[in-house]
Amino acid sequence: MGIEIVDTLPVFTLDGNDFAQFIKTIAMPFSRAELDDATFGDSTGLKEKGLKQWSVTLTAEQDYAATKFDVWTWALVDGDAVTAMVNNPRGSGSGEPTYTANAHAMAYDPFSAGHGEKVFSTLVLAAAGNLGRAVI
Repeated sequence: MGIEIVDTLPVFTLDGNDFAQFIKTIAMPFSRAELDDATFGDSTGLKEKGLKQWSVTLTAEQDYAATKFDVWTWALVDGDAVTAMVNNPRGSGSGEPTYTANAHAMAYDPFSAGHGEKVFSTLVLAAAGNLGRAVI
């Protein structure tokens, strides 16, 4: 059986603001494009690694207070690339990875809820630089 990881409070900072208290879900897919490397006469399709691709999708509990999620996020939509960091809350010396990169805010849904339900927002970030990984 594999190791089960339960993340009770991931650390997510964006432009220096700590978004951890708002997180419902966070996903950071990373992939590489596949390039064909076969030539005329080959009997097998060969592949080469192409450009790296990554993004972050954050679903958060909305908070419209003056120094909370909506104010921070709205400023990112029209702004320049910002530094994003995702890591485990156990902190320095835990041997856990930290992922850091520059990102652009590509999509922001300020609210999503049914009648009488808690309001959530979704923020999508796209690569504006290489994704770095370090063990802390």
